[in-house]
Amino acid sequence: MGQSTSVRWTSERPDTASAVEQASGVTSRVANTAVPSHGPGYVNYFAYGSNMSPQTLTGRRQVVPLESHAASLLGWTLSFRMLGLPYTEPGFATIERVVGAAGSGTGAAGCGGGGGPAAVPASAAPSSRWRSEVHGVLHKLKPADWATVMATEGVGSSDSGYKVVEVEVSRYDGTACRALTLEGKAASLHSPGRGPVAPSQRYLGLLRDGARHHRLDPEYITFLDSLQPYDGSGVAPAIGRAAAVAMAAPFALPLLPPVLLLRYLRKQQQDQQQAPAGSGGGGGSGGSDAAATTIGASALSAAKGATDLASKATAMSSGAPPASPAASAAADKAAAGPNSDSKFRGSSANGKDNGRSQAVPQELLQPPATMPAVMGKYINAVQSLTWLAHDILAAPVLGSGSSSSVKQ
Repeated sequence: MGQSTSVRWTSERPDTASAVEQASGVTSRVANTAVPSHGPGYVNYFAYGSNMSPQTLTGRRQVVPLESHAASLLGWTLSFRMLGLPYTEPGFATIERVVGAAGSGTGAAGCGGGGGPAAVPASAAPSSRWRSEVHGVLHKLKPADWATVMATEGVGSSDSGYKVVEVEVSRYDGTACRALTLEGKAASLHSPGRGPVAPSQRYLGLLRDGARHHRLDPEYITFLDSLQPYDGSGVAPAIGRAAAVAMAAPFALPLLPPVLLLRYLRKQQQDQQQAPAGSGGGGGSGGSDAAATTIGASALSAAKGATDLASKATAMSSGAPPASPAASAAADKAAAGPNSDSKFRGSSANGKDNGRSQAVPQELLQPPATMPAVMGKYINAVQSLTWLAHDILAAPVLGSGSSSSVKQ
């Protein structure tokens, strides 16, 4: 990584009072004392999926948290309804609001505005406690690293992919914190009629490893261990994988140039970072550097969509390109305090603005440059067509390419 960064991994256990409050859904104590979701030099990010694992967050995305704490979120449930690829990576993690759960409320959909997915009833969750409670890791990130997380997770301006929402979480030591997290947009979710979607063994393993690394609640770890992954072994799933890839590949080929461009720009940015400080200021290169930064961020988003479509398991393992100085400066400025030009205000997990939260600036809601909306719609259309073919043609013959063979 080239830097010596001190990371504080903490996993405080909840005291008795905190445990009782969480069990009863009491959140009034949290409302007026929560730590802000962002401030000078930091952004609080609540990770509940693969970014709980250092293998993904630090190893692949090259993001090193300033601090990491085990935390819980009330009023939401974990699901794997984010569209993937049949018979390979059926679904990825998202969180969904739960109707009637303590802390869920009926407030605004999130920081970024726009219609979100419909809230799910509590009975749709796998077990009683986890119908309205999600545990994860509260990462304290540099603003530039938060921009990297958004870019590598496909946050953008289209109506598909993830969007940023602000929630209130409770650390295991009882500290209440606001945090930014990711929620799947409705257009990128599996249809409820498809039934429960199981993650792949590879993907579920990242969640389990992350939960153990950060010493999450043992009951939550047991819950993750109880989830049955999609079983891709056997002849029928192999045929299904081949058919799905054969159908999706021709449509994904136009996205190959952005992937190659991404790799080239990553190498260029890494070389620039290794150059002596101040050596890049001359030669009138500012305009071309800005253009490269914009192209690189757009290519990054496009590459994320392409790898999700083909299979997140084969996503590039070398991580995301470092944030440019301009992007880092913009993110730092946005995190430092309220922005008078901001158009959006975050909403808490209970759907109420308690009057003490800071406005979440636009720079913290999406990366500096995003994939064009038309490309996002294109990727989403290809995913939807692939799953439609699965439902109509493949599943009746080969069996489901999205659900576990074990009934839970």
